[in-house]
Amino acid sequence: MKKYRTWYNQEIEEVEVIRETEKYVIMNAGQRGERRDAKRSGSMNYFDTWQEANEFLINNKEHEIAVLLRDVAHLREVLQDLKERRT
Repeated sequence: MKKYRTWYNQEIEEVEVIRETEKYVIMNAGQRGERRDAKRSGSMNYFDTWQEANEFLINNKEHEIAVLLRDVAHLREVLQDLKERRT
């Protein structure tokens, strides 16, 4: 069966999965037998459709931007406080 794997929140790759459980996908690993990966991890995530994988990447990047914007707002406040000390 086909699954779609996201790599490090940037790429989507179609992969062939032998079987799956609720939390894992199992793939053929050649001479080593089978390879088991978690469906959700920090570097790889598996989805049933390309659209689900892409939506995951979009949501992840939107979250990263929101965090960065919060950080920028906080830094602006700190900078303003520092500037006010001069006067």
